[in-house]
Amino acid sequence: MEVKKNVERVPRTFNFDIKLKDVETNGEEVEVTYYYTVQYENNAGHIRMEGVLVTKEKEEMVRSIQSEWKKTKTLPPAYAEMILSAITYGGGSNGTLLATVVNLPPPLMPPRIQIGKEQ
Repeated sequence: MEVKKNVERVPRTFNFDIKLKDVETNGEEVEVTYYYTVQYENNAGHIRMEGVLVTKEKEEMVRSIQSEWKKTKTLPPAYAEMILSAITYGGGSNGTLLATVVNLPPPLMPPRIQIGKEQ
């Protein structure tokens, strides 16, 4: 885990990136190792974290995960959504604590609100 602020002014925007480093399976357990990075505008600062998520999945899903990862280094879409949501939540939560220490904005992405027609 690393957090660094390079300038005194507080940056307004940031980008974040999630990279999956490795996926391993053991029986029903799936272990996903990942990197979570937040880069603030104009190289004003960054937050870098490496983590591991462990889930318990049904045998069919484990086989699908193994196959997809081995062939393409990606995850099945339904599983990927769950994993990326968990990484984003954890990165935002832990990143907020780290950002506070060095006076960077919290790396939280507010949900997009859409207003629909009344039915």
